[in-house]
Amino acid sequence: MRYRYPIALVILLMGLLSTATTAEARSFWSETGDTDLLKLEILHPALDYLNDLTIMSNVFYLSGRYAVGGGMCLAWELPYARWSFEDADETESAIGNFYLGVEDVDAESVTLFDLGVRLPTAPEDEAVVYLGAYSDWVDRLEAFRPEIVSVTVGTTFRAVSRDATSFSLRLAPTLWHDAGDDDDSTEFFVLYGARYSFETASSSVGMGFSGRLWLSATNGDFSERTFHQLGFFANLRTGRWRPGFQVRVPMDEDMRRIVDPIFSISLGVVTD
Repeated sequence: MRYRYPIALVILLMGLLSTATTAEARSFWSETGDTDLLKLEILHPALDYLNDLTIMSNVFYLSGRYAVGGGMCLAWELPYARWSFEDADETESAIGNFYLGVEDVDAESVTLFDLGVRLPTAPEDEAVVYLGAYSDWVDRLEAFRPEIVSVTVGTTFRAVSRDATSFSLRLAPTLWHDAGDDDDSTEFFVLYGARYSFETASSSVGMGFSGRLWLSATNGDFSERTFHQLGFFANLRTGRWRPGFQVRVPMDEDMRRIVDPIFSISLGVVTD
């Protein structure tokens, strides 16, 4: 199989995958608010330097959420990445880091909390994890970082007006610990974002942005330690089904040279 990584791409990914992670599982763009839900997200990353990836090269996030009472629920997520090239017969695939957490889903609350941990289940020697990392590099980069245990405490503030518009702010400090044999380092990061949407009983449409700050980094200025993306989404509610469509657009110039806008679809089913 032929991999065409330029030096800049390798350096950036090695730096991010060996140091910068968070522990986000709740997708900022496909959230439906249901307490008992089984959901599959399919993301199609387009990398400028890997333009011979086939249309079957995708990243999958299978997740579940189950109410446990008191406005709380248990949540889990299993990432999976697969790629193939037009000029090669073989394919490569790998699971990512499994997520397990507790989330506040009280419909009446303006402030929601979540606590989650990602376990080091991603392989160390599979190049396909780079595709997984780029699929959601701002919000869920940690899903494909090998040999890392990460813990996040997130807070989401939301306001819903009488005209069915909704505004949400999210802040999620994250501490991670290297689980490999050769290192015992820890790092600290902050995820943040805002989104605005128009919501009805059967749909939600909106846009927003999300960002990642590498707080414990000692090198580089603020712009070099942060990454941002715009997001656009349309999510439906029809019976028990929750289909959705999302677009993520990189805002940073360095990332725009590597990653094109990422399109994704999601499908959830209410299980209660």
